[in-house]
Amino acid sequence: MQQRSAEKITVFPNPVKSKATIQHLPNTVFNVALFDLTGKQVDQKQIRGGEPAEWDFSTYKSGIYMMILRSETGNVQRLKIIKQRE
Repeated sequence: MQQRSAEKITVFPNPVKSKATIQHLPNTVFNVALFDLTGKQVDQKQIRGGEPAEWDFSTYKSGIYMMILRSETGNVQRLKIIKQRE
């Protein structure tokens, strides 16, 4: 039986200026939503785990965002991301 390390999903760099990488994604499909501090959803996409995924923050205003990752198995993880001015 192969044992897998349970690494926590992370976003790097954080704070981010333009592009960020989502790391340590388990090998499954994720529905990802990005919200601003008012709770307004500003973006969403589906990404496949198993390798790092890139997210472009260059068009977003500076501030704090909440990224919610929901796997196809129903697991949910929330990540706080700080967007800096470029």
